[in-house]
Amino acid sequence: MNREEHPSIDSIHDLGAGEVIRMSRVAFTYVGEDQATLEECSFTLREGEVHVIFGRNGTGKTTLAKLLAGLLESHEGNCTGELATREDKLIGYIGGDAASQFVIGIVEDELAFGPENLAVVPSEIERRIDAELDAFKMAHHRFSHVDTLSGGEQQRAAAMSIWTMEPDVLIIDDGWSQLDVEGRAELYEKLRCWMKKKGRSLLLLSSRLGAAEGGLEADELLERAKRWRLEAGRLQACDQDEMRMAAAEAKRNEHRVETVEAAGYSCPAVPITEHRQAILALNQVRVRYKGQDKEVLQQVTGVLHAGECALLQGHNGAGKSTLFRLISGGLKLQGGSVMLGGEPLSRMDRYDRARALGYAPQRAAASFLADSVWDEGMLVYQALQALPQAQQPLSVQAEPDASRWLEKELMALQLFALRHRHPEELSLASQRKLSLWIASAHEPSLLLLDEPTAGLDAAASLQVMDWCEHQRSRGAAVLIITHDPLWEAAGSRDCYRRWRLEGGILHT
Repeated sequence: MNREEHPSIDSIHDLGAGEVIRMSRVAFTYVGEDQATLEECSFTLREGEVHVIFGRNGTGKTTLAKLLAGLLESHEGNCTGELATREDKLIGYIGGDAASQFVIGIVEDELAFGPENLAVVPSEIERRIDAELDAFKMAHHRFSHVDTLSGGEQQRAAAMSIWTMEPDVLIIDDGWSQLDVEGRAELYEKLRCWMKKKGRSLLLLSSRLGAAEGGLEADELLERAKRWRLEAGRLQACDQDEMRMAAAEAKRNEHRVETVEAAGYSCPAVPITEHRQAILALNQVRVRYKGQDKEVLQQVTGVLHAGECALLQGHNGAGKSTLFRLISGGLKLQGGSVMLGGEPLSRMDRYDRARALGYAPQRAAASFLADSVWDEGMLVYQALQALPQAQQPLSVQAEPDASRWLEKELMALQLFALRHRHPEELSLASQRKLSLWIASAHEPSLLLLDEPTAGLDAAASLQVMDWCEHQRSRGAAVLIITHDPLWEAAGSRDCYRRWRLEGGILHT
């Protein structure tokens, strides 16, 4: 980051001994916004230090991380204050949205891209690629396209593409949100080894207290970390008392899974009753990718009824995303059968399938087609209007005026004030809210949700869970891929199923 990139930033000419990054009273306001995202933030990172910044979704964590990493351009907003980084220190950034970090497509090429641009000799690049693939147990995906990877595998690939550059400073912004327990353990082992080299520095940013530790609260790497809290764009150092209070609040949130009320509604738990319609029926389903000897899915059998919710779990790469692609029509069935609402999936055309299904992808931004929240909503309204009247939601039938209908919908979503924003400029929580609304606006009988709470703070996660309860209460079947421990409490309800994929076989 320099004056040429952001002319309003004053240079700090003399960094102190051991200082790597220093910012003083930095503020940042995005173009077109009146309210600053960051306000008078001051922060210093020194060699050998570990810092952890906590903050709820929408408080400016990603903006701060990208600003420190030099990834925000001058045309994106106005930055004031003083900011400097050591020119001889290479800064690496690992974000929660792994897909946005890829530039080529093949895993090996992604890992080679950074060091090639740093003019590292080919033999050394090859050594680094081999080392990272072994460390993250991804050697079998060396020549895979990143689009064929699961979300957790994509996060591994994104992390490896940074480590092959051998940075001196690492900034990780919720870069573990889609990893399973094993993947988080691999990440932290890698961080421990990486920090042993003198002069390296680490900054972790997390939306959920405890998530940055990945369950490793006693880890020696984090015991010495300096902790900060980012609220309303302001950065504040946390003392031990504040951290204990925040931890207690996070624990209370975990126990509110069954009682939290999302804005606009509160749904009681709806018990499963016998004789409900089977919405999704899988029977001996098999899938093998081209060029692979082993089947990704084999003997996958399970039934999900109206009003049921199933938590689909399993390690990264177990085939969960493959199963979603199959159900949504993105993959060809190679064996067995899939029934949707009593109809064979193979006999349904894409319109019937789209009417019956709602899909919210792991990367919320993949749901968006328009350049503003308002235009996105208008596309939804047009799609609903195109349905036969008997299949249109009652809200559409009752309100023929598109603008009035959309205003009511966005007000209920608490997105009306953001209607002119590009969907990808929203906070992660707002993106997720919009993506879930798009998936469910036509009131499908089956909802497929891929990691719907990944990267969300506890309060936003609980709202998503209550939203799922609302969908279930209207009779929809909900299938959720998740590694989020917050769902463990929900999974104890009688109205929830636990499905687990292991070795290509579904255990229900």
